[in-house]
Amino acid sequence: MKIGVFIGNIPKEEGGGFTFQESVVNTIHLQSSANRHFTIFHYGEIKTKISADHISYQQLNNNSFAAKILNKLKRLRKHLITTPLEKACVVADIDIVWFPSYYYEDTSRPYIYTIWDLQHRLQPLFPELIEGNKVHSRDAYLRSILTKASYVLTGTERGKSEVVTFYNVHPERIALLPHPTPLFVYKSKELFDIKAVNYDEPYLFYPGQFWAHKNHITLLLAIKLMIDKYGSEKVPKVYFVGSEKNTKQHIVDKIKELKLSDHVKILGFVSNEQLVGLYKKASALVYPTLFGPENLPPLEAFALGCPVIASDVPGSDEQYRDAALIFKRFDHVDLAEKITSLIMNTSLRDDLVARGQKISNEYSLQNYQFRMQKIFDDFAFYLRCWK
Repeated sequence: MKIGVFIGNIPKEEGGGFTFQESVVNTIHLQSSANRHFTIFHYGEIKTKISADHISYQQLNNNSFAAKILNKLKRLRKHLITTPLEKACVVADIDIVWFPSYYYEDTSRPYIYTIWDLQHRLQPLFPELIEGNKVHSRDAYLRSILTKASYVLTGTERGKSEVVTFYNVHPERIALLPHPTPLFVYKSKELFDIKAVNYDEPYLFYPGQFWAHKNHITLLLAIKLMIDKYGSEKVPKVYFVGSEKNTKQHIVDKIKELKLSDHVKILGFVSNEQLVGLYKKASALVYPTLFGPENLPPLEAFALGCPVIASDVPGSDEQYRDAALIFKRFDHVDLAEKITSLIMNTSLRDDLVARGQKISNEYSLQNYQFRMQKIFDDFAFYLRCWK
């Protein structure tokens, strides 16, 4: 079987999207079937490539001015031109194409498409979804893709029900494949070299880009409440990590308004090595996001021995199970209580770390690739009907 894997040019600064795609693509060699060959299709250069007999790389050509314009018209493009991916699939005689990220390009081959979330249908009120008519464009984009997909991948039963509800995809075409623990967690050595961070004092950690849905404000309000109640010297510091997006200035202003400038620091974008160091020394990952049901930072924390306090995003309990303290997503009082209980109770912390490690081992990249292999096994029965 010849399998095409299409990867998009996701910059590192995009965070979870880049991390997920890099982790999945760079562990394809863990699939052990001898009768499969993977061709990884990509635009632009790839710095690190897997050296294996059953894996090859092909750079697609999309340099013409017309192609660049038509590339933006994804809904119309299939009526106007043959895509570079489709041309490459014909030449390579590809049997099925796997899209491990949200990037898609039209092809006449059977394909597997990955859904991370459908928040544009569930919570279209956020500015990052309203601006640029993204709700409608994303909806049309996914509707076209999912109608034709041979398999749709999603990580939870909640996610599966959303795909069925919003896009009328038959449940038998949806495969449950939970997010894996990212590759950098195992490959990166920790660096404790961020000058703004005192690694020897207690601190809470939140890696999240400054989008409105990341809900930084609830954590700020919880810290303010704790300082007013216990005094600043008894409350952990807070470090925010993430690229600037639409709420960075709003959060900066709120930090000043709440008089938290000495207690809350924004570190910006950091390297994977620095990220690992922050996890390992943190008192906890606090993850107040409003999107889900799956997210990567809790898995990173589980793997690195960092306890997790997370918001009650519908369906997220399937990922966290009993390995995280859950708070009501807009309730800063509840969050403050959860932070306090974790700080005051070392046995609770130890229990959360142990449970998180168990989940991390279960959601390994090796298990992820093993489950993907089962999907290809299933497709092989169909393929033999015509090839």
